[in-house]
Amino acid sequence: MGNSLPVESKFTFEEENDRIKYVVSSMQGWGEKMEDAHAAILNLDDATSTSFFGVYDGHGGAEVALYCAKQFHIELCNHEDYHNDLINALDNVFLSMDENLQQSDAWRELVIPHDNGCMYFLKAGVCAKPFPQATYTGPAYEGSTACVVVIRGNQMIVGHVGDSRCVLSRQGGLAIDLSFDHKPCTRTESERERVQNAGGRSLGLRCEQVMGNYVVKEQWVLGDFGGGVTISRSIGDFAFKKNKDLDREKQMLVCDPDILADDITDDMEFLVIASQGLWSCVDSADVVSYIHDRLSVEGAELRVICEEVVEFGLASGENTTVILVQFKPGAFQYQLVDPAGFGTAVSNIASTSAAPAGASDTSDEGVMADSCATADTSGSARAESGELVPTPSANNTVTDEVDPTGTVAADDKVDPNSSANADADDGAPKPSLGAVIESDEVALDATATGHQVAVRQQEEFDPKKCWICGKGYKKILLEPSSARARNPLLAHAKTCESEDKKAKKKITKYMMKANVTNQYH
Repeated sequence: MGNSLPVESKFTFEEENDRIKYVVSSMQGWGEKMEDAHAAILNLDDATSTSFFGVYDGHGGAEVALYCAKQFHIELCNHEDYHNDLINALDNVFLSMDENLQQSDAWRELVIPHDNGCMYFLKAGVCAKPFPQATYTGPAYEGSTACVVVIRGNQMIVGHVGDSRCVLSRQGGLAIDLSFDHKPCTRTESERERVQNAGGRSLGLRCEQVMGNYVVKEQWVLGDFGGGVTISRSIGDFAFKKNKDLDREKQMLVCDPDILADDITDDMEFLVIASQGLWSCVDSADVVSYIHDRLSVEGAELRVICEEVVEFGLASGENTTVILVQFKPGAFQYQLVDPAGFGTAVSNIASTSAAPAGASDTSDEGVMADSCATADTSGSARAESGELVPTPSANNTVTDEVDPTGTVAADDKVDPNSSANADADDGAPKPSLGAVIESDEVALDATATGHQVAVRQQEEFDPKKCWICGKGYKKILLEPSSARARNPLLAHAKTCESEDKKAKKKITKYMMKANVTNQYH
């Protein structure tokens, strides 16, 4: 926070196709400068019906977030598994982005205007050639979160590091977190232990008051170094990743993402992808409830609603960026393009391989620092042997702000196969069970998120509320600690045990009835 008055002007852009409509809006707020960035690309390539959305919340400067917004989706398109194993491709891109930042400072050319290179060379110290040049180590205290959503056909993948968050609204305004903040104080015990074992120590909780609202944060530092972080995973921040005695995955900060994949079903209404500026002020349930209620009003505009949600973040004292993705009713029921592109972890359909895609050339619209960009829907492709693949452009160089996007007509390259989930016993659709991939130390079912298992168990055992405190099942699902459990109701009841001496007998009785012993953590 560094301004006497907040910057309340907003950048807002909207776009739609036959499947989805999205609006992105961002505001600097009380922040001294804009460090958020985002990428919103409706058609990522011509060969597959793929959309990409990413929110990047920078800290220590805007450059890493800007680089992610310009390059992340390009790295994804260029990955060899982009067509035949999208989950693996997305997982690897998080690591490759970190490696790109650490190898050399060439990445800065994408985010810093240079005036024919003169300012860049002056900044790099070319005039001071006689002095020995220090070994490049990457941005020490500059970093960024990343929360990205890739939609292909009727399936979506969510990958994230840090505390930018993606939340799904199911029918009726039920909020379901598709990502969980990577923070030592709120993540799993193993996450906190990793940070501590790498030399991190907590400075304790600090409370900030902004516009009459109190925001509580826990800040961590590495040893006695100055500067601290409030997250446990990020892209960049190499001062917290350089312990030579530890492997990469055991450093204080890591860039290993949590990745979740799931089918898009008719009961899904919209996604909210936002930076911490929003989530530090309001919780997921309140945001989803507000948007759901506003959408139910006749004539409500998605653009206006998104800007209203951005204003909630003003009280945080931080930048706020929100991408609101609305699923069009019935649009995903019969659209499935190359389901094998999600890998065997998501689909039982046999995998088919395709040639890796190169980045196609467009302008840098749609990929931006949240202060000055728009979305891009143009691209180039060519037909070879009956297949359309993105092709490299003539000016595909580091200094060119390439963006491999393309426009796919509503009736082009669509495989009319249904992927709606239905049980054989009754034929009625039920909540789909997505796959949690690379989720660090979170004891979830191999094919379902905590929320989805909870819904399934609610249907089987029909527990409407906690038998100890009386809290409703829907509210229990919104508790972070309960939501990550395999049986949220049982996990919540355990927390009530100390308040009721008879709780243990009741819990044991329920466990025997439901046959879910040790299904919570």
